[in-house]
Amino acid sequence: MSNKTDNGAEISKKTNKRFQRYYWAIVFILIFFLSMQYAKHADITVQHYDSKEYWNLANDILYNGYNPIYILRFPQSIRGYFFPVLVGYFKAFFNGIRGWRVLASISVGLCFSLSLPYAIKGRGICSVRELLRTMLAYTVFMWVWGNFMQYPLSDFFSFFFLISAIAILRAIDLISSVVLKAFAGFICGILLYAAYNTRPTFLYSILVILPVYLFINRKNRKYVWIVLGNILLGMVILSLPQCYINNRHEGSFSPKVFYDLVDSEVYRGIYTARYETYTGTLTGFRAAGLVFEDPVGRIILERENISIDDFQINRIFDLFLKYPLDMPGIYFRHLLSLLTPVYRNVYISNIYEIDYILIIVSIFLWLLAGYGLLVQISNNGLKVDALWIFAVCLPGLLQIFDEPELRFFLPLFVLCYYYVFVMIDYKTLYRAFLVKKISVLIIFLAVFMLWLTLTGSILSSGKDRPLLISDNTAYIINKQK
Repeated sequence: MSNKTDNGAEISKKTNKRFQRYYWAIVFILIFFLSMQYAKHADITVQHYDSKEYWNLANDILYNGYNPIYILRFPQSIRGYFFPVLVGYFKAFFNGIRGWRVLASISVGLCFSLSLPYAIKGRGICSVRELLRTMLAYTVFMWVWGNFMQYPLSDFFSFFFLISAIAILRAIDLISSVVLKAFAGFICGILLYAAYNTRPTFLYSILVILPVYLFINRKNRKYVWIVLGNILLGMVILSLPQCYINNRHEGSFSPKVFYDLVDSEVYRGIYTARYETYTGTLTGFRAAGLVFEDPVGRIILERENISIDDFQINRIFDLFLKYPLDMPGIYFRHLLSLLTPVYRNVYISNIYEIDYILIIVSIFLWLLAGYGLLVQISNNGLKVDALWIFAVCLPGLLQIFDEPELRFFLPLFVLCYYYVFVMIDYKTLYRAFLVKKISVLIIFLAVFMLWLTLTGSILSSGKDRPLLISDNTAYIINKQK
């Protein structure tokens, strides 16, 4: 009787392992199908501003077919070549906007089915429960960011390339063949340079990731240098077109992306508490950008007589020394704006359609993620694996010093959704909550009310239209009169 039971258990385990090979495929297929259906339903075909620039940048290299040599004709731009060329090839192959929808759907599917599980957990999806929780994380992501994913913008893709590179580095230990390890390192290098080329601030992530990988694998000298060598090789090969493009336009054979708007962006960030992009009628508006001003930053710039023409980024340090209590307040309000979605459209056609349900849900998810992390660290300590996550968050955190545009924080939102819906052990969390439930509830309520208060204050500082969180109807009626 016992032998039969043991044999049944072994067969069950083997069956589960066999099915585990297909969990990622199930998630990928579901996400790809649902993303394509979302895109079809949204039916967005017109591009604006940055998305329009990415959409059109690669046109010049596609007039004569798909010959890769035409990549070297990439026009002079502050954008790296890789993402526009990738978009261009999909646009050409699928004859228009359908190409972007296919590319975006494939990338989101791979991100949730493979990249996030391996990068964060060091393994794939191992159960039906994890599969369902992953789909829930994806659903929330699309509820908030589904409209954003209809436009060819670089924010998700730079994150996707980086998180995929980390996933490969964490999965290399599962590979027994040295040749396959070397090949995995090569692909990782391609992804790392792709992340940097797509958004240059991801260079700082690379400067964290490679030392972390070397430190974690310092005892495995047999293959670690082979992997690192192939990572470098992958980065070099993908950077060669950028080198040729730079040599043609800048006279410099360099893999660098010549992005020169940092000073102006940091300057505008001093007096801007929040920034949204407006695509509606400009009647009554001074510009397409919806600027919510920070009066403290405006006063500091006026007192110091600083203009955008003479500002350099190193002036920030002088301002922090002179205004040590005011400057941190400016960037804390930036952080709050970057953590708080107000609209579910990346390009706003009606500024009065503030989604207060979205605001409340987002605050709750951030508080839940924060409490979950505190309980996890309290029980298990802080492990070196946290550095992988820090590397992903770093570019977004650096964007706090720019104009606070929500899409800069997209990587942190994805990590938040995945952590809340996939990673948290809610039984452990609930037991911890029961021990100090009164204190936790009081702190949660206090933070929630402070968060709402500051968000309302920021929205009411609109340069062209002061807004309320919950109801702007009366304001619209008065303006129409």
